[in-house]
Amino acid sequence: MYSDNNMNNYSNDYNYYEDNQNYNNTTNSNKFGLIVKILIIVICIVALIWLITKLKENKKNVSYNNNVHVSNIEKVRLAGEKHFFIDNNLPNVNDKKMVELATLIKKGYVGDIIDANQKVCNDLKSMLSLKNDGTRYILVISLSCSTNEQEEIFYYDIKTRACLNCNGNTIMDGNTKEEDTEVVEEEENNYSCDVWSDWTDKRENNSNLDERTRIVVLGVKKANSTVCEKWSDYTTSPVNQGVNGLSEEQEVTETIWSSNKTSRTPVQNSENIKVVSTRNVSGSSYSTCPSGYSESGSSCVSNSVKTSDLTFNDYNSGKYQILNAPCNAVNTEKDATGRYVITYKGCQYKDIVSKITKNSSGYIEYIYQEKMTKTTKQYRYCLKLAPSNTNDEYTKDYYEEGNLPVGFEKVPGSEKTQYSYKLKVCEK
Repeated sequence: MYSDNNMNNYSNDYNYYEDNQNYNNTTNSNKFGLIVKILIIVICIVALIWLITKLKENKKNVSYNNNVHVSNIEKVRLAGEKHFFIDNNLPNVNDKKMVELATLIKKGYVGDIIDANQKVCNDLKSMLSLKNDGTRYILVISLSCSTNEQEEIFYYDIKTRACLNCNGNTIMDGNTKEEDTEVVEEEENNYSCDVWSDWTDKRENNSNLDERTRIVVLGVKKANSTVCEKWSDYTTSPVNQGVNGLSEEQEVTETIWSSNKTSRTPVQNSENIKVVSTRNVSGSSYSTCPSGYSESGSSCVSNSVKTSDLTFNDYNSGKYQILNAPCNAVNTEKDATGRYVITYKGCQYKDIVSKITKNSSGYIEYIYQEKMTKTTKQYRYCLKLAPSNTNDEYTKDYYEEGNLPVGFEKVPGSEKTQYSYKLKVCEK
């Protein structure tokens, strides 16, 4: 039986357990809540950073700037007028022709188009189209840029080709008519389909012509250019001396006689051959193989193969080169005298013989030289500099930079483009 004291102890233990459980539950609940709060704070911070970044990007990315847009459209439109109207790339009635911005850039009618974000517009996706609806020409310009560019439309009179909504800034002012294409045809008669024309500063706007270009410049010889007044003699040894280290080199081609050559065939003096001497060479003996034999060391081996039986003595005599040793079989057989001898059956072999001695006849040996050309480099160095010019000297003509006269260098900023043409297609 439990006493009152035992009951009291039990009651105290139970209360302690309950209190401890409540404390643990409260502690765990508090920890979980703290974690949730921390996560919420982190998410808010990340969202705030993302929002600030987006706001900064939106400030940097200009979606549209009307002044830049109008300027770009005007540049492209003028280039399109050259391509369609001046170059006579006009569509037929109820037809439409298109051209990429890249084509206009390649033809030199316009440069890269830069949008309000200072980025280059896509020259392959930016398009121009010209439609002939029977009453007017309709030019549509669509630019593909990083900004939101709106499509622009311009109208041209079908007869005068004057732009009807270009506000006066146009190539097509009404003075260009269909008859003007005849001038282009006359210009084409001045060009060949095989030979490039002379270089000119004038650029032709004619799609029937192939074009090539070059960059030419003016040259200048500076007043303080280093000019040598007195040079050393030329030598075949490279030099790295001289006033201011100034030196020159040249290639010299000279005619010389070769070293001595020999010939058993008679040689005679001529313009290019000089006989130095002749000498009699006596005959001598030499060893060689008979006809039908090839040399093998100090002996000769026949070129043909024989097949027969060989006796033991023949097999080991050294007179034969056995090809299928030890032959097909080795038997003991009676010979012609009735004795039993070892016989090698079906031997394949070549005969071996000694070399023979022959005597060569004497001959006359010609010693001669041949005339030949020799190119050598020669060098010289400056002994004394000439007084400097008082004024810079300029070229009157334009040159490609690599072809400027000696001592001249390019005049900065003098570059210009020259053009040469020929017909794309020859008339048949």
